[in-house]
Amino acid sequence: MKKSVLGLTVTGVLLLGGYATTSFANETDTTSNVTAKVESFKSFFKGFGFGHKGMKPEELLAKAKELGIDTTDKDAETLTVEIQAALIQQEAKIYRIDTTGKDTTILAGEVSLAKLQEKAKGLGISTENKDAQTLMQDIRLAQLQEKAKELGVATENKDAGTLMQEIRQAQVYKKAEELGISTDGKDITTLSQEVYTATVKKQAADLGISVEGKEINEIAKEVYTAQVKADAKELDITLKGIQFFLIHLVWVLGEGDIKTAI
Repeated sequence: MKKSVLGLTVTGVLLLGGYATTSFANETDTTSNVTAKVESFKSFFKGFGFGHKGMKPEELLAKAKELGIDTTDKDAETLTVEIQAALIQQEAKIYRIDTTGKDTTILAGEVSLAKLQEKAKGLGISTENKDAQTLMQDIRLAQLQEKAKELGVATENKDAGTLMQEIRQAQVYKKAEELGISTDGKDITTLSQEVYTATVKKQAADLGISVEGKEINEIAKEVYTAQVKADAKELDITLKGIQFFLIHLVWVLGEGDIKTAI
């Protein structure tokens, strides 16, 4: 998955919060419910800002009209809610879900379940008599097993938590080798910090950011800010919109899922 402004923003939030040792997990998309929610946000907001506070009014109106929504005497917040509802209705039709008499929350849940079932089938997972939570767990385990095999990590008789830990360790060792960092006699915490420091400094150099006399967390903040601004410009997203989006992302996913998402 290409590192979008969303990925960089979420990673930046955790970097600022001190989660350095988890920064390498962003290459592994392991939780399907997180993925589904994130992709839903991205597909809806990409191109016209995250949330009504960051949208350009003319683009918000254009999107509403495109969906056949009457914009007369409606403020941005009302239009945003109606646009979200219309997009969920569209997705429901794609999955042949009956929308009669159902509110947006119910439909969103059914669409999410349909997507999970589709994903599970693609991974060879049985969906019979399984609710969304069970499917999420099964998909997560299957994806972790696949990633583990790529890294040469044994998967037999290991649960998702164990696999995640071993995958992260394998990723750290792999990254250390790529960066020319010796792994001899180093525990995973020490090695993670060295890899993190080297990675941030490399990103800073690529972005033309000076590292002289700066603590690594200060450099990380500057790298994060520069990357977010660059991606925001590419996607035509305002920084105010990103802030609005982050508040909603934390509310929808929760801190634990955000850590998993990266």
